[in-house]
Amino acid sequence: MPHVAYMEITGGTSGDQVRAYVFEQETDRLMQEFSFSLGQDTTVELPEGLEDTIVSVPLDWFGIRAMELPMDDPESIRDVLPYELEGLVLGDPSGMVMDAVLLDSLDPDPNRDSAASDGDKITMDGPNSHVLAVYMEKQKLGSLLDSLKHSGIDPRAVTSSELGELVQSLRSGGDLSGLVAGSSPLEDQQLPDRARAEILAPTVNFRRGEFAYTKEAQKTRRMFIRTAALAVALVLALSGHMVLKAVGLGKEAAAIEAQTLKMYSALFPGEKPENVQGLRYKAEAKVSQLKEQAQLYREAGALDLLMSLKDTARQGLKLTEITVDSNAVILRGTADSPEAIHAFKADLGEFLDKVTIAESGAAASGGTGFSITARKRGY
Repeated sequence: MPHVAYMEITGGTSGDQVRAYVFEQETDRLMQEFSFSLGQDTTVELPEGLEDTIVSVPLDWFGIRAMELPMDDPESIRDVLPYELEGLVLGDPSGMVMDAVLLDSLDPDPNRDSAASDGDKITMDGPNSHVLAVYMEKQKLGSLLDSLKHSGIDPRAVTSSELGELVQSLRSGGDLSGLVAGSSPLEDQQLPDRARAEILAPTVNFRRGEFAYTKEAQKTRRMFIRTAALAVALVLALSGHMVLKAVGLGKEAAAIEAQTLKMYSALFPGEKPENVQGLRYKAEAKVSQLKEQAQLYREAGALDLLMSLKDTARQGLKLTEITVDSNAVILRGTADSPEAIHAFKADLGEFLDKVTIAESGAAASGGTGFSITARKRGY
């Protein structure tokens, strides 16, 4: 289970002694307590599963000023602090890291006269916000973070347990005498509870600006890069799959087209379409045409007519063309003599009506050419 460490720096201005409290992150249960010294050559054996660290510095490491500002937005207050503190603090405000504690949640003393001159009591008589401005030298903070880094520690926040106790006292109706009298170290039994409160919501955080904690941002950036890389890989994989599938479908389509052309040519010899575009409709039209012709032949009784003509065939008479539709019959041929033509006409009268010799004359191949028209019976 993940753990979080709260490290309380002690040892006066040198800050070389650290007391650490390790809590279970989900339950806030104190799991371990140990101490160590900070130094360039110090290596700290940190507990396994440690995912977060908060560092607390003593109250005398930074300055505090009580102020009134006409705003209540913490970010806006931090923006104006360098200008408000100019001339009020020793040193250049640009060489300091600043934060603020908004005290408007303090309940005013209902028994106190707002015109009283008690300067160490914070009241809320006007529209301004009451603020504790805190500031720490960048050089001191940088030195602390370097020492922690050499020990393998990168804290998420740099706060102050003593300041947290002071703010809690002010919220309970206390005064600001602690700012003048100096800090009073917390009792040992107070530290775990104060550590839990600071882990949940640090009173201040000096890790701002150039000292801002970047581990989470880097982690988020890495996760974003990893997610983007996975997304790109997925897109490339899907694209490759689609390309392979398209190639496979193209080959399959070409094989189907070749097979279709082959089947069409087999069904309709002599016709060779260039591609399969519209081939289905061509085939359907061709089949429909064949069906109409077959129906015409059935209606014309072509088979019966041919059988009858076979029975009436005479010596010396040759049919060169037979045309049959739904009701008419046209016969063309040659005969050895006109008498043979008339005899053939008489025989046709047994199964055809209105038999007429339409043409008769000498044929180019010799003999007599003729053309006979007739109607099927029933028409």
